[in-house]
Formats: sequence, C-alpha cells, structure tokens
Amino acid sequence: MLEEFTFNDLGIPFALFEASIMEGHEYKGRGRCSLCHKEGVHVFEVGIGDCVVTHCPVCNSECALNARSRAGRVCETCKGRLEFPDSVIREFVAH
Repeated sequence: MLEEFTFNDLGIPFALFEASIMEGHEYKGRGRCSLCHKEGVHVFEVGIGDCVVTHCPVCNSECALNARSRAGRVCETCKGRLEFPDSVIREFVAH
C-alpha cells in the first residue's frame, strides 16, 4: 500500500518528481534528522552527488554544500564562511 503514495500525498511535494515514493530510492520514511535533530520528519539518505542545504549563520540565506566533498564554502550573499555540518555522517537528513 505504501508504494501507491506519492510525496505529494505525504505532504512533501516535489514539483519535478511526482512518481510513487518507492521510486525515490533515497527516501527512508520518517526518522530523525541529523541536521536539526527533529524526530518523526521525512528523511532522505545523503549520497554522492547530493547537496546538503543549510542556512548561513551570518545572514540566514539558504546555501547548498556538496555532500561528496563535505567541504565548507563562502556564502554567496554575505561572504560569510559556511562549514559542512559534522552531524551528517551518511545518515538520514530531512532537508
């Protein structure tokens, strides 16, 4: 029955991906986010080629960090330094 649901049915729509959740191989159901530590949120496995979206601690802009290199970078908005979150160890993350 679960394979019949789409991400839109779960309340987490992806405009470019409207297939069954069984087609989203990185989707792991509900769990604990390794970034914000919330329980019971929809989680996805972080892999090579993925980005972790986080917020700049200086200006709060959304910034994508490469999950493969796990390197920080400079925020494009304020030029503040962003570090890759230590908590992401190929765990499941919600964002």
